Amino acid sequence: MELNGQLLSGDVVVANIANNRVKPLDLTRMPLYLAKGGDFTEWLISRAVDSSRPNSRILKKILKLKNVDDVSSVLHAHAATVTDNFWFRTLEKTLTWDDVKFTENHFANLALSGQFLAYKEDVLEKLSGSQTPELTNIGSFEKAWKLENGSWYLYKCGSAEERFSELFICKLGKFLGFNMA
Repeated sequence: MELNGQLLSGDVVVANIANNRVKPLDLTRMPLYLAKGGDFTEWLISRAVDSSRPNSRILKKILKLKNVDDVSSVLHAHAATVTDNFWFRTLEKTLTWDDVKFTENHFANLALSGQFLAYKEDVLEKLSGSQTPELTNIGSFEKAWKLENGSWYLYKCGSAEERFSELFICKLGKFLGFNMA
């Protein structure tokens, strides 16, 4: 897929993208990977929901995405995430950060449980083109972002072994002096 547009940090254009090639405008505000010469398509893929997660595949069907490859899924969300303010705008769009940043997530429960039958068909139809941070919610375990009282929280579910691995990494990181969630 040939991409042309702009990479933004909030509303600041930090790079132009021409035929998937990054032309930096502000190296200090770009993602480090791209500032160091990384591949734009690979950067997009690194932001994609893990398609091996069953609930992510259900979500893509509910959203009626025509193409479910990683790049197409990320582009549906303009490559935006909850965890930073980088995003991609194609040349034909006039979007701003306020248009793209996530202000709700109608699909958090679906992303966690995979249960779409709780949604009524008319509601699903209305939400089918919605933006959701779940398309850029990386990692191999089922999880979802929920907006509560103006702040985003990441909820995870999984087996005892998966919860152990999450807690182990948290404790190890803290032991090593890292700021961990």
